[in-house]
Amino acid sequence: MNVNTDMRQGFWDKTPLPSPSTLLTPEISPESPSPLRSLSHYSNLPDSILTLIAKDLEIEQSILETYIEKGRLEEWWKGVVDAARSSVRQEKDRQGEDMKERRRREKEVKGKWRRRDEEVYGGGGDVERDGEGDVVMGD
Repeated sequence: MNVNTDMRQGFWDKTPLPSPSTLLTPEISPESPSPLRSLSHYSNLPDSILTLIAKDLEIEQSILETYIEKGRLEEWWKGVVDAARSSVRQEKDRQGEDMKERRRREKEVKGKWRRRDEEVYGGGGDVERDGEGDVVMGD
């Protein structure tokens, strides 16, 4: 039960997702790759490798800056996040409606079986039934 609560809480969580501009990390440069060392997966790498990684990250940062500015990623980001939330909501609603329909059909089928059992076994007057109304077939 806690799992469902946690899932619902996560789904309904209104904490804003990080925007593209928050991914920019100007503190990392090839001249001082030491901020990379603070990240656990880079902590054991030699400085020569960290310098190469920092150079690659600097190139990726400039590309990201270009996309953010020219591609107006900040504006698009809000729309994408809203569309994704809406899509998830619609999917969850559809799944809920499907489950409701499945339960309705199951109840209907059980009712038909119960009526058939009553016809076959004479109305159930002398037939022992369990808590769900099913015929008990023996001890």
